[in-house]
Amino acid sequence: QLSTLYSGAAVTFEPTRNADYRPAILHSMASGTPVICAASTDNDELYGNAVAVVHPTNISEWMKAFEMIILSSLLRERLIARGFECIAEKRWSSTWRTLYEVLRSL
Repeated sequence: QLSTLYSGAAVTFEPTRNADYRPAILHSMASGTPVICAASTDNDELYGNAVAVVHPTNISEWMKAFEMIILSSLLRERLIARGFECIAEKRWSSTWRTLYEVLRSL
């Protein structure tokens, strides 16, 4: 089960910068695992402050972000909470509610 794998991980690393479907990020956040992503406007738009972002090719930034998440329980808990919020916003039920409100206001 992927959810067991993600929930047992300390952190998920996602180096891809492209804006396409990233199930590893979503599964990790839904499992309560913090995510470190490559900095890009696409990832910023999709995940906002729910993930730690680093320069895509700077290995020391990746390692520093990993170290900070491991050593700071406050940062870890904050990323986990933001991840759950991000997942809740991306559920179809909230999308349908928003669409309904927009259509109702017309």
